[in-house]
Amino acid sequence: MKNIVLPICCLLLNSCTTKFQNDITNNNTEIVLDRINKSSLKKLNSKQGMGLSLLHTAVIDGKVEIVKALVNRKVDLDMISNGLTPLHIAVMDNNTVLVKILLEAGADKKIEYKKLNAYDLAEINQNDEILKLLK
Repeated sequence: MKNIVLPICCLLLNSCTTKFQNDITNNNTEIVLDRINKSSLKKLNSKQGMGLSLLHTAVIDGKVEIVKALVNRKVDLDMISNGLTPLHIAVMDNNTVLVKILLEAGADKKIEYKKLNAYDLAEINQNDEILKLLK
């Protein structure tokens, strides 16, 4: 993702993420979907490596199928990790598909990151399609 900078050591060594997160990032979709179905909601909502929830990780990596699976399990859509909700991340990354999924599932578009809500972030990115979704 362009707007979130992760420490270089974490990217090189994968030392700051969990196996669950690595499986999301490394396209092990079948394994991830199986684990999502077998895991407790508490586990799915827990903050993993780098303080990110699994939903944050899936949104950062643009994994639509995994985001849908997590949404279907009723994970916390509005969990804040490092000041950001999954919706903030999707908006900042101009990922219209994920923004739509999160909004349809009930993500709160009024939560602020550095005094900016999701609409404000979409305005900064000048993304008219996302702005329409957020109205």
